[in-house]
Amino acid sequence: MEPTVKIERIIWAALFASILIYCLIAFTIAQRNAQRPFQAALHDEFTIILYSISALTFVAAFFTRARFRERGAPRRLYNIIAWALLESITIYGFILALVRMDWKMILPPAALTIAGFIITFPHQA
Repeated sequence: MEPTVKIERIIWAALFASILIYCLIAFTIAQRNAQRPFQAALHDEFTIILYSISALTFVAAFFTRARFRERGAPRRLYNIIAWALLESITIYGFILALVRMDWKMILPPAALTIAGFIITFPHQA
């Protein structure tokens, strides 16, 4: 395995682990409103706004990654930028979970982030 790919995989794994840590912290702290139905929480304005921003950030992560790649940027650079944008999606969900005190609110953003991380897993060039 190339040293560059090995370093990228270490960075990828560290950022991926932080997603799981955010979820664990949200689960531990935000229990007060966890009994309310998830569908009811989806009609909240703040939830709609943050979930919409999450979806736009997901698209922006892949758009930015493709743009940097086609301009000849180093692979590590465009991957780290994409991973940072993808991780911010989980942070939006984390904020929502803490504000609404419902740990389930982090799940859709975290799932979107995990999907993005799986898609962008570093492979041999």
